[in-house]
Amino acid sequence: MSRMKKHTGTHSWVSASERRATSDERRFFGSALILVVVLTSLLAIIGVVFLLSSRVDSIATSAISENKELNLAVDTVIAAISQELASDVPGVTGQEYYDYPDPCNPFLSCLEPYYDGANYRWRHITDIYDRFGLNATIPAQIAPEYQNRALIRDSNPVNGLFPADADGDGVTDSVWVEIIGISSNKAKPIFAAVRVIDNGGMLNANTGFKFDPCDTVQQNIDGSSQLQINVLALAGRPVYTAADENNLKTNRANTAYGLNPDDLTQYADKVIWQYGEPNGPYTPFDISDELELRNRYLLDHEDIDTRLDTWGGEFRASSVHSVPFDTNIPEWFRNASDSGSLGSDYAYRHIVTTYNYDRIINPTGEKMFNVNSAANPAINKTDVYRVIRQSLDSNVPDASARQITANLIDYLDGDSQITVFVDPNDPNSKPYYGFETPCIYISELAHRFVKPADPNAPAAKSFAIELYKPYTTDPTPEPNKWCLSINNPDGSSSTIPINWIGNSDFYVVWNTDVNAPLDINTADSNVVTNTDVNFVERSHIELQIEVDPNLPPLTVDWVDVPAANTKWLIVFDANDINERTHSYQRDIGPGKCIRRLWDISFGEVDSPTLGGPNPFSVNTYAIQEHPANATFTNIGEIGMLFRVDGYLIGSAETEADVRLDLQEPAFQQIFKYLTVIDPASHVADPNETRIKGRININTAPWFVLAQLPWVSQRIGQGDDDNLARSIVAYRDRTAVPGLVDYSAHSGTPGFKTIGELMDVNLVAPADPYSSILSYENDGINNDLQTLPDLTPKDGAANDFEERDVIFARISNLVTVRSDVFTAYILVRIGQDGPQKRVIAILDRSEVKSPTDKVKVLAVHPVPDPR
Repeated sequence: MSRMKKHTGTHSWVSASERRATSDERRFFGSALILVVVLTSLLAIIGVVFLLSSRVDSIATSAISENKELNLAVDTVIAAISQELASDVPGVTGQEYYDYPDPCNPFLSCLEPYYDGANYRWRHITDIYDRFGLNATIPAQIAPEYQNRALIRDSNPVNGLFPADADGDGVTDSVWVEIIGISSNKAKPIFAAVRVIDNGGMLNANTGFKFDPCDTVQQNIDGSSQLQINVLALAGRPVYTAADENNLKTNRANTAYGLNPDDLTQYADKVIWQYGEPNGPYTPFDISDELELRNRYLLDHEDIDTRLDTWGGEFRASSVHSVPFDTNIPEWFRNASDSGSLGSDYAYRHIVTTYNYDRIINPTGEKMFNVNSAANPAINKTDVYRVIRQSLDSNVPDASARQITANLIDYLDGDSQITVFVDPNDPNSKPYYGFETPCIYISELAHRFVKPADPNAPAAKSFAIELYKPYTTDPTPEPNKWCLSINNPDGSSSTIPINWIGNSDFYVVWNTDVNAPLDINTADSNVVTNTDVNFVERSHIELQIEVDPNLPPLTVDWVDVPAANTKWLIVFDANDINERTHSYQRDIGPGKCIRRLWDISFGEVDSPTLGGPNPFSVNTYAIQEHPANATFTNIGEIGMLFRVDGYLIGSAETEADVRLDLQEPAFQQIFKYLTVIDPASHVADPNETRIKGRININTAPWFVLAQLPWVSQRIGQGDDDNLARSIVAYRDRTAVPGLVDYSAHSGTPGFKTIGELMDVNLVAPADPYSSILSYENDGINNDLQTLPDLTPKDGAANDFEERDVIFARISNLVTVRSDVFTAYILVRIGQDGPQKRVIAILDRSEVKSPTDKVKVLAVHPVPDPR
């Protein structure tokens, strides 16, 4: 009988089987619930993971997109800079010839800041988008690596300038601008800050070497090679060591290849005068060194060593490591510029490069004319004239250009044949004669007149004419070409041939009477008897040479016989105390002959002077007259040329009247057209124009300029950087306290031609060496007694050769143009989006028109500072 439920009161009775079923159900439903929770959690986790994955993919996609947009922005900026550079080459209509940071060169920023007495500032900043007008100058202030969005706007004169830090050293050096024409894929504007500096304002570690003013080898100190730019000055302060010199040579000429590091001639041929990537055994510093030098202006990668970093030790000792400046602007300024005394903080790395070029091209974009080629007989004289005419100011007459052409050819060629130039394009052009060796002058007229004892007999008369050849190195006058022509007031005349024998200094023709003897020094003279030698007062005596049998003889010198006086041309009684030789003498001191300085006192001569030096001397300036008959070493030597007929110079004319005075603006323009440093002398391509390692005087700091030959080193004077400082002050129209003040000087800043260096002559009383003309009046009343006058001593004191000598010695090694630039570029998407820094090295040395491409040597990302 089955068990029945029993209900008693409030109690109920349930069977055991029923009780078991209820407990199992509960366990089942509990487990199911747990399973549901677990599954739901798993699904939730899977969902979250999916969402996170999608988000990561979205972020990655966005980052890739932003990086592409930043790269596109960088490319856009580089393209804009490249177009500016290509449009700025000479030959493009309306383009200036020079590169100086000014409104005419808006792409260019100053290499160093300056202190205005209250603030640190940049004199000019890059303006590739033409937003700033003439006011492209800003203060140098602390800037964070990621700049506040409130300081980023579309910069223009209306909205103001918003400074930025393009190079990444922590100090403002540029201005944020919006790049017009591009935006992000989310329609955000893209901003850029750009700073472009000139590598031509730096010392090239691959082309320079050293300058030792005491070196006795002329080719090492004559300013003819880039190797004379003193790069070794960067190796140590205050002086470099022999180890520094050896390290530099062996770094560039690896001895493992069997090279001789001391063979600098071979190094120049294989490195300095070769183009493209090095493909020989030499190991010049390369683009890795360049990018390290350019890193964030003057910040050093502490954990990266290049060969330049380790050479000399100065590239690290004077640089900042790892992080930009964050609080101390004066400290930054001491690293970036010179505030009065060059201290140990000054960072050499920002004034050193491994790569720079400029070109020898004229304002039309054509290759400059190598004036030394004018010495080549195969060169058409008319072509030489065309270039000379082009190079001179339009106010210089054509006649002067023709005369300069003839003088140039004769100065340079190695012969003694006088050049005759007739302009075939001018039917009325007369012949223009050059000025040639040998230099020969009429130096003395002498006579002796004696009454005979027989009053009816004619007086005894002797005459002599002396010629003088000042330079023993000059060739002996060609026989049958030279003569004296005597033309008397009564119309009579005579011609006396000159046949000089040997290398005597003097040549005397005489007509002597035994009753009126003349004394002649025969030790260093030719003495020739000729009965046609006689003259009267007002006779006109000419020294002539036959230049061309189809042309009349050329008169190279003359003298008019003075009128008779109480002694001159008077017949004396044999017993008269005044009965002696009387002479009319010329000052034949060094540089005096050409001025025709004759003794108007007609004094007596107590001792014989015919055939030897005479005592007459005038205390006046000299004009060195000797044509070198050798090519120019430096283009600055062109100031030695006469611009007039050298055979017509008179006593009243000064050097400024007769020479190409390089202080005259009309002649300073020639340095835009003429050169003597020419790649064609080293490479096969006659059209090559690129030159490595020259210094742009428009962008170089004074310390760089001081490393040019003779600018700071002077024999017997020690080192003096005042000239280099004065050049910068003149260029920028500023003052150097206690030295020079060009702040009120007329004209716009910047050198338009290297010839304008001759204007750096504002001399403070205490320091004559602040002038480039410092040897003009050097206190030595004789020719330069020491270097840098490397020509044979002519004895002419304080002449133009001395005045111009420093300019001449650096004229091959300086330029006012550049073709390699470094661009610091910072771009950002929106005002608070991602940003990117890069360094770009740009080379326009093969650009000849705005459509040509600028070579991008490197685009290197700049890592975040640590």
